[in-house]
Amino acid sequence: MNSISSRTFWVSLAVAFGVTLYVTSSVLAPFLIGVAIAYMLDPLCERLDRIGVPRWAAAGAVLFGFFSTLTAVSYFLIPFVWGQLVDLVKHLPEIRTALMSYLQPALDAGKPHISPMVIERVQEIANISTGTIVSGANKIVKGAVTGGLAVMDVSVIFVLSPIVGFYLLKDWPELSSFITDSLPRAYEKKILALARAIDQTLAAWLRGQMVLCLVLACFYMVALTLSGLKFSLLIGLLTGLCAFIPFVGFAIGLTAALVAAAFSFDTWTGWACVGFIFAIGQMLESYVLTPRLIGQSVGLHEVWVMFALMAGGAVLGFTGVLLAVPTAAILRVLLKSAYGSYLESDYYTK
Repeated sequence: MNSISSRTFWVSLAVAFGVTLYVTSSVLAPFLIGVAIAYMLDPLCERLDRIGVPRWAAAGAVLFGFFSTLTAVSYFLIPFVWGQLVDLVKHLPEIRTALMSYLQPALDAGKPHISPMVIERVQEIANISTGTIVSGANKIVKGAVTGGLAVMDVSVIFVLSPIVGFYLLKDWPELSSFITDSLPRAYEKKILALARAIDQTLAAWLRGQMVLCLVLACFYMVALTLSGLKFSLLIGLLTGLCAFIPFVGFAIGLTAALVAAAFSFDTWTGWACVGFIFAIGQMLESYVLTPRLIGQSVGLHEVWVMFALMAGGAVLGFTGVLLAVPTAAILRVLLKSAYGSYLESDYYTK
């Protein structure tokens, strides 16, 4: 295969892969989740495999342990979170009134210095915004309860993902050998070196980020509950789960907590307590959890991750979000390799 036909082959393969991904994006979610589960649990299967456990038994045992733990946590946690979610919807009109009571003094203080037209416009925007929040939250909860299609989609994910994960875990060595044997012989060593670098980057980020989200969710749920904040479990869980999006999870959690504080506390002491909890949580995340669980060697910069998640969601929706971080890890390794080749080329040295 000459250089022109080789280039045409790889470009055609990339285009075909992209088109297939775009066309099938609406049904890929359970399969991608299954791949992610298999990828995360494969090291445990490898350890059981090394001590003589058959691969199918190792895959079944690891998956059973993983989903048993997940089910047990959900069994105890979901009823409390769901109860707070329903309670939140009931109290949304009161929360809106409380927010307006906090905003109104600031608007009144600014009246002597601001045009009446501007004041009127700000009040109109505030009323529209709080009304939108109330109606939007009601729609979300009602949709979660009555949306049969959404429930069916979630059920499909919960049924298919474990099946996909089991077969991938069971056949992981054969799949790895097949892919390795299919690589172009002239580029095998370079491709495998890049694959190892991608695996190291992605595994460190993915597994570390999962533990980080879990620890932060537990911290915020416990701390906010002890502070007396209403909807603390819901807000703490939301903050922890959104922590995989750098800074965005913290901002969402802090905003929700401050809104709840307006409804929970009569003095500024409660507000200060909530702010202190989120300050401690941010320091814990930045200076303790991230260095220990993920480390600086991963190299996936926060801005790079944020861009990947937003771009993936904009292009492919939920499927794009699932593919965002793996794609970012692959691109980072490829760009780093290309930059190294550039530094060794005549374009740079001459």
